[in-house]
Amino acid sequence: MADTRSPKREVQGFYTRDELALAVQRRTTKKPLSKVVINDAIVERYYQERAPGVAMDRLETMVIEPSRVIADPNKRLLSIVTRHAQLLTDGNKAITILTDEVDGLKPKHRKQILDRKRAYFELVRNTIDSLQADGRLRDVNSTVAAFS
Repeated sequence: MADTRSPKREVQGFYTRDELALAVQRRTTKKPLSKVVINDAIVERYYQERAPGVAMDRLETMVIEPSRVIADPNKRLLSIVTRHAQLLTDGNKAITILTDEVDGLKPKHRKQILDRKRAYFELVRNTIDSLQADGRLRDVNSTVAAFS
């Protein structure tokens, strides 16, 4: 039987009977990943359910809460951008992962995270709207700007 998946190589020795049997067994029992059934008892850990909330708690504690109390919209926006950038550059990848992979969460957790992200988005958009109303910002679409 020829190995059609590996590049040609020099013979370095011979497999034992057990090694050959294992190679044949692996080849014949291999399933496509799309057919593999995931055991929820193994992958559903408590920390996987808590992680999204913890990441959002950190965002709220380090960015949203300190920025929300700033009355001046210019200083508030500067605080939001600065604190958010610092959170991302401090090596905390949880926020980035949470943003990119929210679809992988269970529906209950997805809704919680999306609601919290929506509140954050509204804070940014309302801050931009306040800057426009005060004449301190060009005419921009605040929704587009908040997503940027």
